[in-house]
This record gives sequence, C-alpha cells and structure tokens, in this order.
Amino acid sequence: MQNAGAANLLEKTAPAAGLFLLLILSETVLGRMRDAVQMRTRPRMRLRIVAMLYSHVQHHSHRFFSDTYAGSLAHRVSEVAQGSAQIIWTLMSEVWHALLLLLIAIVVLMHTQAALGLFYLVWSVLFAGTSLWLASRAEPANRAAAAARSQSTGLIIDTLSNQQSVRLFAREAYETDLLKKSQAHELGHILEANQQTEYVRWIQNIFSVMLKAGTLALTIWLLQHQAIDVPQMLLAVTFSFLIINEVQSLTRRFFDLFDAAADVANGLKVIAQPHEIPNAENAIAFQASVGKMQLEHVSFSYSKGQATLHDINLTIEPGEKIALTGQSGAGKSTLLNLMLRQYEVQSGRILIDGVDLRDMTQASLRDTIGYIPQDPSLFHRTLMENIRYGRPDATDEQVQHAARLAGAHEFIQSLPSRYDTVVGERGVKLSGGQRQRVVLARLLLKDAPILILDEATSSLDALTEQMILETLGEALAHKTIILITHRHPVVWRVDRTLRLHHGRLEEVPR
Repeated sequence: MQNAGAANLLEKTAPAAGLFLLLILSETVLGRMRDAVQMRTRPRMRLRIVAMLYSHVQHHSHRFFSDTYAGSLAHRVSEVAQGSAQIIWTLMSEVWHALLLLLIAIVVLMHTQAALGLFYLVWSVLFAGTSLWLASRAEPANRAAAAARSQSTGLIIDTLSNQQSVRLFAREAYETDLLKKSQAHELGHILEANQQTEYVRWIQNIFSVMLKAGTLALTIWLLQHQAIDVPQMLLAVTFSFLIINEVQSLTRRFFDLFDAAADVANGLKVIAQPHEIPNAENAIAFQASVGKMQLEHVSFSYSKGQATLHDINLTIEPGEKIALTGQSGAGKSTLLNLMLRQYEVQSGRILIDGVDLRDMTQASLRDTIGYIPQDPSLFHRTLMENIRYGRPDATDEQVQHAARLAGAHEFIQSLPSRYDTVVGERGVKLSGGQRQRVVLARLLLKDAPILILDEATSSLDALTEQMILETLGEALAHKTIILITHRHPVVWRVDRTLRLHHGRLEEVPR
C-alpha cells in the first residue's frame, strides 16, 4: 500500500520535478551563454561609446573648454561610457532574464491554479511599480553624488596638472585641505544617496517576505480547500524561492543601475551640450588660393554692454606681413580667436579669398591657417610625432627639414633618443625656447597659406631669434602672416604695424 502511495506521489510530482530541473538546466546554459557574449560585447560597447563621446567633445567651442575642467571632462567621458555600457547590458541580460522567469512562473501557475497565478501577477506589478517610484525619488540624490564625485576628481587632476605651481608656492597642505573640503561635500551627497538606497532595500525586502509568506499561506488555504494538491503546492513554493533569488540578484543590479544612470545623466549634462559653433548646413571644404583676409565691420563682446572689439575693418593682401600690437586686454587674442572662428563674430564678417568663415567647414578653415599660441604646448609623445602633427603623412626627411628651418634639428640631435625622445606632458622636458622651435617646425610642416604667430619667438634669445628669422625668410616669403609681438627687431621686418587700442584698430606710421 505504501509502495502504491509512493508511486502515485512520484507520478504526480514527476512533471513538476522535470519542469524544475529543466529550468535549472536552462538557467545554467543561458547564464554561461550570456557571460560568453558579455565578455566579447561589453568592452566593444564601452569603447564605441567612448569614441562617440570623444568625437562630440572635440567639436565643442573654445568657450566650453575655457569653462570646464579638462580632467573632469576625461573622467565624465569614462563614467558615461562605463555607465551606458552597464545600463545597456543590465537591461539586455539581467532584466529580461528576471522578467522571463517571472512570466514563466505566472503562466505555469495560472495554468495550475488561477488564484496562484493572479497572486504572482499582482505582486509583480506592485513590486515593479513601487521600485520604479522609489528609484525616481532616489535619482536626484544619486545624480548629486555623481556630480560631487566628478568635482573632486576634477580638482585632483587640476592640481596634478599644475604641480609645479603648487611646489613653487608651497601649497601642498592648502591643496590637500581643499580636496578634503570637496570630499566632505561629496561624502554628504553619497550618504544621502545611500540612505535613499537603504529605503529601497527595506521596501524590496518587505515585498520578498510578502511573496514568501503569501505563497505559503495561499497554497495551504488552497490545499485545505482541495483546490490544489501537494505537488502543485511544492511547485508554487519552488517558484517563489526561484523568483525571490532572482529578484534579490536583480535588486543588487537595480542599485548599480541607479548609480550608473546618475553618472550618465551627470556626464551627459556637460558633455552632450549642443555645439556652440556648428558648421553651416551647406558648409564647403574650403581651399585658399592666394591667402587674402578681410575683416568688415567686425565687433565682438564677451558680455552685454562691454564691447571688446569695435567696428574692425582690415584687409590683408596675399603674402603681406602684418604686426599687431597693443596693451594687454586691448583685444589682440580676441581678434585672433575670431579669425580662427574659436568665437563667432557678433556683427560684421571675416573672409578669406572672398569666402565668409561661416560658409566653410571649421576643419578646412584651420587647414588654411597655421597658428602658434603664446603658450605653445606639446603632446606627451615623441618629437617626431609632435612635429609630424602638422602633416600626418609627412616623411621623416620632411619632418627633419622643417626642424632645421625652425632651428630645432641641432638640439634634437643632441638628445639621447633624438627624434624618438618623449617630451613629457605639455613638453615639460624641454625648455621654453626648445618648445617654441618644435612648435614652429610643426607649423612649417603644415605649410598653411596664412600664419598667425602669437609671440612665436618670445622665448628665444636675440641671436637665436635673428638666425631663425633669417632662415625662415625664404620659407615664409609667400605666406600671409599676422604677427603678435612687442619686440621691435621683429616688428621692423613686417610690411605694416597695427595697434589695437580700447578695441579699435589703428595703423602705426612707419
């Protein structure tokens, strides 16, 4: 009799046991498949997002980079890429996995006993709705924590980038205190975000208890009323434990998802701003034919009511050499930035060979103009790579020829690794004069028809400057040159000298 009862019980439980084993096997196989796909897909996803963000950031305006920590930008690009990849992968691999299991449980239980299926359905809707509502409540705190974290990271990078100034002023303790204040601000936001997370955990744990206790109570009640039998009760209890395990795992991912979403939102708020100076819809890939530049009634101001440039009119003929002088704050740098379209003219227009700068692509404009800023910097790369940056397809011989013209070849040859010498961040391993010569070589290699030189030889001694200028005389004979300088030996080598005074342009008599 006992054998018959055991056989009968085995017969009734076999389908449920078989389904349970099938689910376990499917979970294992699918889990390994998911991890195999993740290993190959997620790194590619993250790197692709980094490349897309990097491309977008590079087209921001000069004003954008002036107002934003460079280190903070790099950190935010990394955070957005990592967070985006995590969100996409979590939604693809974790969420659907839990939802599929929940759906299977509801369908099977609906088929087994409608009351059980309905209970699971109601619980699922309440759990998902409450979790999303709590997530929306916690999102501002997570975003504030992410912003504070980026601020602290940006401060560290900014300090490390200016380490020489920190040492010269003996401000190590000051910078450490500044970081501690930033971290205290960051910690406050993190603790608030963690508190919000803890509220969510409590609510979700309560829901887990409700599912376990509810399943047990409902199945006992149904069993007492003979609405289900023991195997069906075991099936329902088994499903409840499977779902609780899956939901608890998903909950942990859910919190990671909140953090990632906050990082992405915080980063995109800065990175994904519209470009201030976009290319015109029908912008042309411009190529200068002669290098004539005209400024017609150009005015510009950084703030309303405080004009920096007033009605500038200027024609620079092809091959003409212009010296631009003026006191600090007179508007020289602003005028150069307008010529390079780092800022947009607010009235009037600037033309090259009769074409408005706004009608050409910015890439083609900057191919047309070669520029050496007052404080030239180099990449943390070799000298060969730094000079070749002027023309990536140049041969080694062309790079060395440009270096000779710029007076850089001799000191490069004296270095242990010669042209393979890595110059350090911003070229810190070189002297100011050496950096200027390397940057000048890069400009010569670019071979642009219009050159803007902002104190391009200011770090050179008079003898070296004289030698380089004589060497450059033939190379630059047919170039249109705008020279910003305060040094009279250079000024007397130009065709005209112009002075900016209170934002107005005046010609200096010879």
